[in-house]
Order: sequence, then structure tokens, then C-alpha cells
Amino acid sequence: MTDEAGNLVAWAVRTYKPNDDYAWARYADARDRLGVDPEAGVAAARPYVSSEVASERGAAAMIIGELVSLRLPSAAEACSELLFQQLLIETDRHAIDDLAVGIGKMWNTYDDTEGTILALAGHPNPNIRYAVAQDLAFSTTDRPEDAAARAMLETLKDDPDPEVRSWAAVGLETLSIG
Repeated sequence: MTDEAGNLVAWAVRTYKPNDDYAWARYADARDRLGVDPEAGVAAARPYVSSEVASERGAAAMIIGELVSLRLPSAAEACSELLFQQLLIETDRHAIDDLAVGIGKMWNTYDDTEGTILALAGHPNPNIRYAVAQDLAFSTTDRPEDAAARAMLETLKDDPDPEVRSWAAVGLETLSIG
């Protein structure tokens, strides 16, 4: 499977385009095949996280986030750290979004009883706050146990970064609709 995983990842990375609404459907077969040996898929995607090509970095983040969240949760901490380090230095807006999605998928695989994700909302790097706001927008509910997350969305709606504010607003609007 290692050669097949390498070929599948190379194909997905090469053909990935940011903001492609049909990407998940188009890559369904590849995701299923990579899910048979998620370790090989993650290993094949790792080098692309630091690629010189922004879309390759984004694709790698999406692949790693998907495989780890669904098939390899034991690797969530190490893989989220890998994507986190790239997110700290990322300058491409689409890659930032893809890295945030990949990290968010992994953050949602483990119990954050220590409040690490909420603590990251105060990180000095706006890319990290963006990832937190996006994750909270997707995962916060009106359940009592999500009170701290809702309060953080309220705080993030006043963030200096407009992209962070936007995701906080999306999360709060979703709560008011639901």
C-alpha cells in the first residue's frame, strides 16, 4: 500500500485547487483507499506540508486532517503539531484556511478538558486565532457544556483580524439560527 498511498497522495496534491466545492466528492475513492492504511497516507502527505507550492500545503493539511480524524486518532497530537507549526508561518490565505480545517478535524478527535483550544484563542499569531475561531464556529453548540466556547466566540468577534472576526460571527449566527 505504501507505493499506492504515495501515488494517491501525489495525485490528490497535484490536482487540488483551493475553494473547490467538489473536491471531497472527487477524492472520495482516494480517501477510501488511503483509509485502508492511514499511516502510509499520512507519511506520504507529510513532506507536502512544507512544499513551496501553497495548494500542495493546503492539500496535505486536508489529507492529514481527514485521515487522522477518521482512521488514526492516536496520531492527532503529533500531526496537529506538524500542521500547527506550518500554520504559524503560513502566508497564503487559502493554505491558512486548509491548515485550519485540517487541524480542526484533529482537534475534534480528542477531549480538550484542559481548554487548550480555548487558550489558543489568545495566541499572538492571527493564523492560530483563525483556526480556533473556525473550529469553534463549526463545533460550538448551545449545550451548557459549550458555554466557554460561546463566550470565546463573543470575544473573537472583536479580534483585530477581520478573518477571525468573520469566523466568530459565523459561529454566533449559527447558534442563533439553531
